[in-house]
Amino acid sequence: MLEAFLTPPKNPPHVLVVGDIIIDHYIWGQSERLSPEAPVQVVDVKEESRRLGGAGNVADNLIALGASVDLCGVVGGMGAKLVV
Repeated sequence: MLEAFLTPPKNPPHVLVVGDIIIDHYIWGQSERLSPEAPVQVVDVKEESRRLGGAGNVADNLIALGASVDLCGVVGGMGAKLVV
């Protein structure tokens, strides 16, 4: 019975995802002290990564599950549309 859930469908679903298409920006590093000017951590940045967020993440996950996906949404300014 479990095999029925693990086998890809013969006719994959076609899904329309509607929503905001955003970029999640992650900053990886270490922090050992607080800033003297404000109560925030000072981070020694080791790596940065960007991934699809919002509706883009939902579409990406559906594709990974075998669905056929159309994505409809809005991309903001600040250079995000160039990354997407």
